[in-house]
Amino acid sequence: MKNNIIKGLIVATIIAITSVTIQNSYAYNLDKSYKEALVRDSGNANYTVKNMAPILGEKELTKIIKKYDNHPEYFIADVNEKGDQIGVKELTYRGGFHSHTTASDGKMEPIDALEQARDYAQKVKSKHPFRKYPVILAYTDHYNTNGCKEVIDIIQKNPEKYKNVKIILGMETTAATHLSSDPKEGTRIHILLWAINPYAPEYENINYYENFDIAMKDARVHEDWPDYRLVIKYTQSLKYGMVGIAHPLRYYVRDRKYDDAKLKEVMNELFKEYSQLKGDSILFTEGYYQPYKFDVSQDIYNYTADLAKQYGIYRTGSHDSHGNSIFSNQ
Repeated sequence: MKNNIIKGLIVATIIAITSVTIQNSYAYNLDKSYKEALVRDSGNANYTVKNMAPILGEKELTKIIKKYDNHPEYFIADVNEKGDQIGVKELTYRGGFHSHTTASDGKMEPIDALEQARDYAQKVKSKHPFRKYPVILAYTDHYNTNGCKEVIDIIQKNPEKYKNVKIILGMETTAATHLSSDPKEGTRIHILLWAINPYAPEYENINYYENFDIAMKDARVHEDWPDYRLVIKYTQSLKYGMVGIAHPLRYYVRDRKYDDAKLKEVMNELFKEYSQLKGDSILFTEGYYQPYKFDVSQDIYNYTADLAKQYGIYRTGSHDSHGNSIFSNQ
């Protein structure tokens, strides 16, 4: 009886290890051209495609986004109230798809964020040894890709150390929408760019809004910001990169001009318009956004996530971390 149990455990372990090996090989080939471009465009002769394994390309990331769409718990650290960190303690948290470092207005160095993700991934692996994605961390600094380049360099020098962490190379930029309580006024929104090539010269047009605004000066909504539809279409035209809306409620809530009924109306118009911009890749929005989870009514919070699904927009989430922890916005 005991021998049979041991044999069973050995067979299960072999199957699990084989499955992980096949999955890793599949992921390697799935976005191989993207990782080859990263190596080539980095200009660093010591970089290898094999050591780009922790980097998520668009094809693999799309599969993850679809799989995570109905799982808000994967994106939430604070379950019942701000600061409870239940999602982290219970290891249900799976990733922050939007974070900032000292490359823009964050307090963490890129390596600090990576080390925190590594430590958490080790805890997840200890409890769930065959989980493919223990933790995913996106580097989305404002208007620049310097943090992305830095984290690539760190990983290339020690890929084994960070083998359990998956990284999204990204950026956050600002755009404008005409949708508002006053159509002439509009409001700004933030756009997330993921699975980008941080070395590509094309991104210089959107790394700083001034440059993008010059290129798109005939189609501005605001004096300072380009129309969000142009930012989305521009990103979709590039060889690498996918695009989505960050924290869709944020600036509408900050305006303090909207009751829930008006918020629902504006969100409906925004997502309806946004859904019509679908190109070859999926569209996403932050349906599970920790920083305003407890600051808006649960009705409008849930309505926004449900509305996105109705329009075929995938829901992701984040803490939009700017502080000293990848698990918090503080």
